[in-house]
Amino acid sequence: MPCTPACWSPRATRCPPRSSNDSVCCARRPSKPSPICATITLTTFDLDEYVYDALAAGADGFLLKDTDPAEILRAVHLVAAGSAMLHPTAARRLIDRYHATKQPQVTAAQARLERLTPRERDVLALLAQGDTNADIAARLAMRESTVKAHVSRILTALEVTNRVQAALVARDAGLTT
Repeated sequence: MPCTPACWSPRATRCPPRSSNDSVCCARRPSKPSPICATITLTTFDLDEYVYDALAAGADGFLLKDTDPAEILRAVHLVAAGSAMLHPTAARRLIDRYHATKQPQVTAAQARLERLTPRERDVLALLAQGDTNADIAARLAMRESTVKAHVSRILTALEVTNRVQAALVARDAGLTT
């Protein structure tokens, strides 16, 4: 019998053995979640798909059934206090995937910044902070027309069409925080 919002309880919900995504529906939050309801998915399936499904459905935690009972109890307390808890192997895979997907973006952005002169990088850093051309001119002791020329060259060198895209490249490259 699939889990439905009617089976929500502030204590626990037991879902049927996983034959499809039926157990993930137990993690789905009601349209108006109660502050006393939180969800930890406890499963035997150590698969990324299940972690993503559970988190997308609103789970606050994801543990495997081989987790030590003391750790399960700790997870219940953490989640009840508003924190989150992931099984260490699931957390490691999520972190590894994040690093693997972010690194090419960072490397590409850094390579694009190498096309800029040091002065253009200075202008880009201020542009990325949201400074206007007049602000950049004042801070770098240059004329506003010079800033405009630098901004034009920056957009061309970075192969972007506007200041926001240039700021995103700067952020991805680590030029700004």
